[in-house]
Amino acid sequence: MEWSKCNSLLYYHGCIYVPDTSDLRCRIVSLCYNTKVAGHPGHFKTLELISQSYWWPNMSWYVGLYISHCHLCLCTKIQRCLLSGELQPLPIPEECWDVISIDFILELLESGGYDSIMVAIDSIGKCSHFVKTVTTVSVSHRRQSGKPLPSERLETPQPSTESCV
Repeated sequence: MEWSKCNSLLYYHGCIYVPDTSDLRCRIVSLCYNTKVAGHPGHFKTLELISQSYWWPNMSWYVGLYISHCHLCLCTKIQRCLLSGELQPLPIPEECWDVISIDFILELLESGGYDSIMVAIDSIGKCSHFVKTVTTVSVSHRRQSGKPLPSERLETPQPSTESCV
């Protein structure tokens, strides 16, 4: 006997049938998947836990869909996908300071009217320059103030041990 009814519950092969009329299916999957005890066990273990007591059509598909949209898992678990392609090397610069990388250290305590540091690093010699600046600086603002832009300061650097880190 596949179907039976007991205490106003419909059973299918001894498991409670869950209708698709409410968010009940989502709540059941959540209880078996999101709890601290379960610990996001994955598709097959979650399906096994649910199948012990409940049944509905396309239950495996539903569990897979739920798991594939789990925000915590999307943020923390490794995505197993094909590599995007063969890596291509960057061209090698001909001279020092032809190619630089720039980063900013922000949200520092204000000192002398400055609250940030711009760090410029030469890609060949790995020499660095630290330029005090403000968080809200713009190119037009620096030109109007008469202060040299970082690129103007770094145009013709002289190699020295003081500027290398």
